[in-house]
Amino acid sequence: AMFVELAIAGEASHLVTMDADLLSLSTARTDAGKRFRQRLPRIIVQTPQSFIEEWAGALGLDGP
Repeated sequence: AMFVELAIAGEASHLVTMDADLLSLSTARTDAGKRFRQRLPRIIVQTPQSFIEEWAGALGLDGP
């Protein structure tokens, strides 16, 4: 809950985590998942690996 509240306060576009519960919130059909999507409808929740793969070029991490 602490990271979700921080994401809300910081108006985050991404939440990068290895936590299985946080990763499932954006697709979960539970009440917690629904509340998460209502509070953060545009946030992308992904693993560090997925984030790096998606943003490597923009972050200059794709090599020389």
